Amino acid sequence: MAAQLRAELKPKGALSNLLFDRFWSCVLRLILIARLEETGLASRQNAPETNAVVPSLCEASMPILLTVDEHQDSAAVSGTVEALEPDMFHRLALLTRYDRSASKEMYRTLGLLLLLRDGGEKSLARGIRAAAGIKASGEEGE
Repeated sequence: MAAQLRAELKPKGALSNLLFDRFWSCVLRLILIARLEETGLASRQNAPETNAVVPSLCEASMPILLTVDEHQDSAAVSGTVEALEPDMFHRLALLTRYDRSASKEMYRTLGLLLLLRDGGEKSLARGIRAAAGIKASGEEGE
């Protein structure tokens, strides 16, 4: 995946490579967060002798987090929130915050990489100036 992204974004030079490494670290962080979220939803009591419930998202007008026994019909499920670990929602909220932060950083860095790829360093400088609200020398209103 890194090789494909590198081939697509074509980083050249120290600055581009630095930005690509930053972008790639954000991608890896997002993958890690997704795995942590997946394991956070899995019951910590996975012993076969216990009737472990597996949390899942039910499709409806809004996704609903439910725990159902594998043998039950998902249409006849009562939302057993009591069966979830007490701190699960706290962990999920924390993971959501990390995910949002890593996503913002990834897209911000991707934008800079695309500017560099399409227009070089001058394009990058213009893009950063525009994002910061700084007018370039020679523009009106100075």
